[in-house]
Amino acid sequence: MIKVLYSKFLGFVLALSAYFFLVMMDSYAKYLSNYLPIQEIVWGRYFFHLLLTLLIIFTFKIKVNLKKNFNFQILRSLLMIISTVLMYLSLKFLNITDVYVIFFLSPFFLVLFSQMYLNDRMSFRGKILMFLSFLSVLFALEVFNKNINIFFVIPLAMALTFALYQFFTKKIAKNNEPFTDLFYSGVLGGAIFTAVIFLDGSALSLSYLPQLILLGTLGLVSHLLLILAIKFSNLSLVSNIQYSQLIWANISNVFFFNQELNSFMIAGSILIIIFGYLFLKLELKTNQ
Repeated sequence: MIKVLYSKFLGFVLALSAYFFLVMMDSYAKYLSNYLPIQEIVWGRYFFHLLLTLLIIFTFKIKVNLKKNFNFQILRSLLMIISTVLMYLSLKFLNITDVYVIFFLSPFFLVLFSQMYLNDRMSFRGKILMFLSFLSVLFALEVFNKNINIFFVIPLAMALTFALYQFFTKKIAKNNEPFTDLFYSGVLGGAIFTAVIFLDGSALSLSYLPQLILLGTLGLVSHLLLILAIKFSNLSLVSNIQYSQLIWANISNVFFFNQELNSFMIAGSILIIIFGYLFLKLELKTNQ
């Protein structure tokens, strides 16, 4: 029982940290989209992700098995890359908070997949709390007062691909090393977008290489933490922590994009924290 509680608590801390770094990465990508084309931003995110992964692997002599779960590794890496492209496109055309409110459909997709195929269990009260968390997000962003346009389809597709990425990450988590996952994502994303830039014929903006290195570092750290969170916990718990991204997105909007918080945002964020705490407390008591 103690081992189960420790595993869930560790999964919670790792997931909370992962989603923080994901928001920081996305916020930085949104900033860079004012100066660089999307394909170059995605290239930098994965190319330097790969270089840093190789540096860590060779420095600490970490063993990776590239033959194990090869098909699943290619599939989950492609899903991750597609999700990244859709996120950066969304951020170029939409407000970051608007992107996240649609992105928060991802936990619903993920819980559905995990309960259907991985036998993850969630109590009825846990499902209610998760749904209340989502309603709190809608309330915080006043989504029903916004003008919906075609660009809102992009983060919806991203929510589905990101849920599938997490699903396949969990499917191979017990039989795979985290740095193997990171290597596949980096090499596939780096190769694809190096080819895209080469075929496009556009020159890289060398003056922005330090910024792209930072972006790749944030990508590596965030996804390493997420992989570990999924490895040590279940998808239902990890997916609910995804709602913390609203808190991080609010902080990002205030400090990086000079947007003020209104009463709906503050009240909704408080509700999300309350429902998230109650969910965690409930799930920690459930021996899964």
